[in-house]
Amino acid sequence: MSLDTNQTQQPTPETPKSGTNYWLLAVLVGLLVIIGLFFFRISQSKKEPSSILTEIQASHPVPAVVLPSDSANQEQTQATDKPTKKQEEKPKKEPSKNTGSASGSQTYGYKVKSGDTLFKIATRFNQSAADIKAENGMSSDEVQLDQELKIKIRAIHTVESGDGLLAIAQKYGVKADLIKKTNNLKGDQIGLGQELIIPLP
Repeated sequence: MSLDTNQTQQPTPETPKSGTNYWLLAVLVGLLVIIGLFFFRISQSKKEPSSILTEIQASHPVPAVVLPSDSANQEQTQATDKPTKKQEEKPKKEPSKNTGSASGSQTYGYKVKSGDTLFKIATRFNQSAADIKAENGMSSDEVQLDQELKIKIRAIHTVESGDGLLAIAQKYGVKADLIKKTNNLKGDQIGLGQELIIPLP
């Protein structure tokens, strides 16, 4: 005699959604409150139980059970996933700090360092010693340590994305070698955000 090994699979009951549990609990609590008030008012009043129940229902309505639909949940999820307009906006590009031109000039304050001489400073900034003396009201060629000298230059250029030494030199109408000498550059490499002193040609 053979045993039937096939077992009938029982359907697994669906687990109610968490939202359903919360609403059912709210309804049960509401019913308990109404029942408690009902018996309390019966003991305190001579009215008919039916009229007391009507008054309680009017003043303490049982909350209606409204379950959110799957389509509403899906729409809410899609709306959350979509980036806002502020997130899509690209950061605004800051205006360039370099407003100098090939014809302008400005005064640069240079502090004398150890080993500096008037001739050495003049050579570095493509100036004559006489021009620096006249600009600073000097009567001799002697300079003092930490003395601040006013020197005429073309501009101060802050290196931006896409800048190259040759392009900067062409913008201000000076030779690239002059910019390298004034800024003590060993080669043509310049870094983003680096400030370059642009001498007069």
